[in-house]
This record gives sequence, structure tokens and C-alpha cells, in this order.
Amino acid sequence: QMVGLTGRQVAGAFAALGLAIGIFWPVPNPHAEANGGGMACPLGYGGEKPAATTKTTARDPHAAWFRRYGGGLNATVYTNASFWTGDAGIPWVQAIAVTEAGRVLAIGNLATVTLAAGPDAPVHHLGGENGDFVVPGFFDTHLHLVSGGFRLAELNLADVKTRDEFVARVAAAAKGLEADQWLVGGGYGSELDEDPTAEWFDHPSIPKTLKAWLLRADAHTGVASREALRVSGIDASTPDPVGGLIVRDPADGKTPNGILRDNAIGLVTAARPAKSEEERREAFKRAFDHLLSMGVTSVCDFGDIDHLAGSHVTGNAERVWKDLDILRAMDDAGELPLRVSHYPPLADWERVAEIDFRDRMFRDVKSDDARYKTYGDRTRLRLAGVKAFLDGSLGARTAFMREPYEDDGDNKGVAVCDLDEFKERAVAADAANLQVAVHAIGDAAVDIALGAAEAMKDLNGHRDRRFRIEHTQHLGAPIESQPKRIAMAGAVSSVQPEFMRLDRNLAVKRLGRDRAARSYAFRSLLASGVPLSGGSDWPIVDADPLAAMDVAVSRNVGGDDLDDSADGVWEASEKLTPQQALTMYTTGAAHVAIMSGEVGTLWRGAHADFTVLDRSPEDLGSTKPPKVVSTFVAGKCAWGRCKGDDKL
Repeated sequence: QMVGLTGRQVAGAFAALGLAIGIFWPVPNPHAEANGGGMACPLGYGGEKPAATTKTTARDPHAAWFRRYGGGLNATVYTNASFWTGDAGIPWVQAIAVTEAGRVLAIGNLATVTLAAGPDAPVHHLGGENGDFVVPGFFDTHLHLVSGGFRLAELNLADVKTRDEFVARVAAAAKGLEADQWLVGGGYGSELDEDPTAEWFDHPSIPKTLKAWLLRADAHTGVASREALRVSGIDASTPDPVGGLIVRDPADGKTPNGILRDNAIGLVTAARPAKSEEERREAFKRAFDHLLSMGVTSVCDFGDIDHLAGSHVTGNAERVWKDLDILRAMDDAGELPLRVSHYPPLADWERVAEIDFRDRMFRDVKSDDARYKTYGDRTRLRLAGVKAFLDGSLGARTAFMREPYEDDGDNKGVAVCDLDEFKERAVAADAANLQVAVHAIGDAAVDIALGAAEAMKDLNGHRDRRFRIEHTQHLGAPIESQPKRIAMAGAVSSVQPEFMRLDRNLAVKRLGRDRAARSYAFRSLLASGVPLSGGSDWPIVDADPLAAMDVAVSRNVGGDDLDDSADGVWEASEKLTPQQALTMYTTGAAHVAIMSGEVGTLWRGAHADFTVLDRSPEDLGSTKPPKVVSTFVAGKCAWGRCKGDDKL
């Protein structure tokens, strides 16, 4: 029943409505601001005046934007390129202005941006003769920094196709070693028909005293020479560690054949000489240079692969923490050329939670100018969350599946940790407001990850936690069931498109055609509302975002018997559009890593991290995909075609 209102009550209601609109009306789209339009409150509340129309507002040190981001009054205009902003509303602009602190000040057409930057602002012409294309700096949300840096200087077997090639490469590399040195490297597997064993090192061209340890491409399997097994103390009496497997010679079922899987890898790692702190620092530097050459400006780092075997045990990954100290020292010295979000093992979640929240985050760089709260730039290292492993890999047949492998009928893969303990830790870490990431390759592992996500929601309440399922590689039937659960749980997925090339000749053999068709189901995940980010898991595959985007669009991996409809195309129905693929490595990546608005976009106020390409990203999936021309971090050229003072 309607109740009559007095005039005073009606007036009060309208006043309350006006106040609510003023408080809650969205701030104008930053792209729209720079182009002189956008969402505006009908009562005049909310946001700032458009930078395109009021020069003084854009450059006034007392304005709210400058109080927050600072950066001085000097800006640089970048033009002569087509800029993809990452905003679906205004995806393309002609120019951007960047503050001296490396923040985006304005975007739009050249006249608009020049007005915002001021008449004395220098203008940098990015493009070549025909102009180039600029996108937000790529964000790789899953890799292993120091491992990638080491791999660049180790034996690379990624293109080895035969046993003879493998032996020849090993023999050649062994010639340059000192007597006490180990031969390390890896990357084999995607082209070989069988996994190497210790017997392969028995060739006359290879010294019998060679201590060799080589990782398969997926890093969940490795092969040791006989001498490496001996010095590691691995023999017929050595038991399989929890979550690991020492593969035995079928002749007697006891003698190790050199192949070690998952947590058994740690037995060799413990026996190898430790790298010095300086060697590790140099590996980080190599990694940074390589990533910048690929257009990567932000990463999520999950620690040294060699020291993650057995990381389900609290305190077992101390080397990961020491590497974090190296990164922190580099950051304090201003030596980090890109932004790093680090994730220690879940088993150490209490150690992470004990660190003050402010010390885990990117910190504002203090301004020397009293007019500004902050200079506008930030430190480049943060402790972003924690990460756990649930299973292994498809290549090693250790991905945890609901049903047995087609080519190993008694094997469903392995869970590499105690599942009850995992769930308990994940819920506890979430209660401490830590972002949790979980490696889940097989469909059964995805089920377990989802159980943890749903338990977090039930026990810790609803919040925007963005529980990360890493890989989400093989989905159960029906294909839409797990993606719907992921979306309902408020979880997100970090995927690795380049893994398709690793598995192209294995998927049907391992899983059969039906299950292989539910692998790398990126379009199905998006269709169910699952936010996606892209990563490489480098050094598992190279950290080349453009190559990963290209395969996500074309799905042409050249594999055998993947799809009846097109030779070499893996399930064409799961193809992404170029924009969807690009989003995974920019705005989508920032969302998954809880960094939206800071990176992965060219919005006003974002860090001016951007990548210059020679061709349009719309050419992804074509015969001529784009290549990186140069990479900018905080508005400064960090790699590639740099001009004068723009070089860092």
C-alpha cells in the first residue's frame, strides 16, 4: 500500500538521490576524457574536466589527478603511430602524452594530446616511413625469470628430432666442460618419439664421467646420465618421493633408467653445485633483456623451476626467497627494467602473510617537489600472492585426469601434493587476503582447484579474490561444465597457448580424439565468462607473446590428426579473434594479476609501458604476423629502435 509523502520528505528524497549520484556516478572514461567526451553525471558531479578542453586542468599541479600521480609539468608527446588503447569504447587513437614520471597524461588525436601536454612538449615520432602500431606493453602472467635467464646460457634441445641429434648435441657440449662441471639444459620432447634415458649417454662420443641433467620441455620430466644418478645417490634402493617418480628399467623393475618425474627432480637438484649470487643476478639480467626484446613489460614470476620440486613442503623453497632478495635489491637500486609480481609457494603462505601489506605492494616513489604527494612512478617489485602445484604435465603422463591415459591404461596421472593439506592451506591463505594461484593441467586437477575456490567462497565469504587456475589445459565433459564453475566461483584462468605446439603430436595419443578436442579451450572459457590472461611458463616455451597470440588465433600447430576439418588445426571452434588474443596479454592479464588500470592499458594515469609493432595486431593469425620494433617502460625506450635520449 502506497504511503503519502510530505513535501519535506519528497525534497529530502531528491537531495539524497542527488548526493548518491554525485558519490557513486562513475568517473569519466579516461580515454573519453582525452577525446573530449564520455560519460557525464547529469547533475554535474564526478570526475574531472576533460583534459582535451581545459589546458590548465590537465597541467595544474593542484588538480586531483596531479596530486595523485605527480610527475612534474613536463610531458612528452608520442605520435606517428596507431595506438591501441585496450579500451573497447575508444580502441584506437593517434597520440599519447606521457609525464616525466612515466604516466599516461592524455590520449586522443594529436591536437588534443598536444594541448594537454603543453605547447613546449617535445614530440616523439615513433613510426617508420609508413607509421607503426603501438599496444600496451605485454604482460606475461606465468613464467620463471631466473630459470629463463639460465636457459639462455645452457644447452638448448628444443629442435632435436632424433636420438642421433640428441647424442651429437650432448657430445659437442661436453667437450667444453671442465672435469667437475655439470652439463645442464633441456627443452627436448615435442619432436622426439621417445623420452631419452641414461642409456643414451653411453654413446662412445660422450665421456662416461659426464654428469648431465636435461629437462624435458614441460619441466616435469628430466633425464640424468649414469654418473649424475650416482652422485645424486639414486639407485635401485631409492624410494619414489611423495608426488614424484623414479622410472625403473623394465628388465628388473628396480634399476633407475635415468628418467625422473615431478618431485623426484629435486633429488638431482640437491646434488648439483649451487649457482653463486652473482651468477643468479646475471641470469635475471639476461632474462630481462630477452623479455624486453619480446615486448614484455610486466611479468608474474613463480620462482626457479629447479627449486620448486618438493615445494609443497613448508621451507623447502628457500632458494626462491633468496632470489626474491636479489630482485628486491635490484629494485631498490633502480635496476629492474620491467614490473615483477612474485608468487612464492603456497606452503610458505604464513611467511608471506607476516610481511606488512604495504611492503608486499609496489611502493610510490617519493616526490622531491612539495606540491606532489608522489612523483608518479612506483617501485617495480611486489609480492603478489602464493602458488601451488596440483599435478604434472601431459607429456610426462602426470597431468591428473578423470580417466586413464589412452596409451597408459592404468595411469590417471598424479597429484603432486597432499590434497587435503592443499585445500586447507589455500583457504587459510585466502583468509589472509593473499591471491592464490594453482597449477592444474588435467581435468581432475581442475576439479580439485575448483573445490578449493568454492571452499574459499563458502568459508571466507564473497569478495573479489581472483583465484587463479594456472593452465586449465584439459577440460572435462561436457566442455562447458568446468568453465561455468570457474566463472561461478569468481576464479580466473592463466593459459599458455604456445603449449599447443608442445602437445601437438601427443594429445591424441595420450587422450584420444574427444578429450584432445577439449584441450586449450580458450573460446569456451571466454564464452562462460571466465577472465583469461596469457603466459608462457618460460623457459618451458619461449616468452614470445606474439607467437602465443598467433597460435591462439590460428590454432594451426601442424600436428598430426588433430582436426578432420583442417590439416594441422587444433579444434578450429576454439579460435580467438586477434583482439581477444591481444587482450589476454594486456588488459586481461592486468585483471587476472589485480593490476587493472596500472598496466596493460593506455588509460590516463596508467604506467606508460608500451610496445611498438611493425604491423597491426589485427594481422595476428595471418601469414605475416607483427614483430616487435621497440619496447617502452615508463615512457622510456628500454629495447629496440630508440632515438637519442629516449634510451634507458
